[in-house]
Amino acid sequence: SELQESIDAAQRLPTSTAAEKLARTHHLATLQLFAGRLKEAEKAWRSLTLDYPDFVPAWCRRAEFEEASENPTVRAEARKSWSRGFELEPNHPLVRDRTRLGLEVEAAEKGIRLVRVERYS
Repeated sequence: SELQESIDAAQRLPTSTAAEKLARTHHLATLQLFAGRLKEAEKAWRSLTLDYPDFVPAWCRRAEFEEASENPTVRAEARKSWSRGFELEPNHPLVRDRTRLGLEVEAAEKGIRLVRVERYS
């Protein structure tokens, strides 16, 4: 298929520099997502957050996968991943276009209690 050909071509892209490796991994993860290879895509974006901790798109994609997880522990990690992307670049389209108040609240005896307000929110 055309998508598989694109994946094969992306796997042949050079990775002699850190920038090339980052671009190749991100491109492959995106193609894997479109191909329905969700585990591979998630693994790639999670790896990017470790190898390139300042790369905002990887944090956002990681957060999206975490939000969709059936595991409540993994779902709870999404907030940290979104916050990391937001701290790095609050005006990045993947972060900016996400509707959020930027508040952390918890249950209180009579309603809720404000715990934290995110910077730039």
